[in-house]
Amino acid sequence: MAASVEELAFDLSLDSLYAQRDVLAEVRSRSATLLTASSIVTSFVGGRAIDTAGLDVLTVAAVIAFFVTLAPAIYIVTANAEGSFSIDGSRLYADLIPAEASLEEAYVALAEEIRAVRGGNRSLVDRVVWSLRLGFGALILEVILFLAALAVH
Repeated sequence: MAASVEELAFDLSLDSLYAQRDVLAEVRSRSATLLTASSIVTSFVGGRAIDTAGLDVLTVAAVIAFFVTLAPAIYIVTANAEGSFSIDGSRLYADLIPAEASLEEAYVALAEEIRAVRGGNRSLVDRVVWSLRLGFGALILEVILFLAALAVH
């Protein structure tokens, strides 16, 4: 339980920063699921479709959809390095000591710093979530195209 309004603001800000970090961890985990599902579909259904129909329009489009599922997963893994999910305590200390800031002022400064970091991370979080959605959309398309190729032949 927070002892002051300033401490409460800091605690809530820190919780929201952790929530952002957790969203990215969850998206990374789901991207692994996306890769696994896409690979299984391509291996089993795609292999059967290509054996049956050959490389026709549907199977080639499905293979392209498979490669489209890879791009978001690769992006998600590499984009996580862009985010910042911690505060540089030594820098904040260096800023607060000369000003002889009180504990309440330190809480406010930390809350403001966390707010700025969260704002910087917002576009990253939005991009990786949309990237994952694109990947799952491509997976659905891949499945439909391979099954359509099997149904036609």
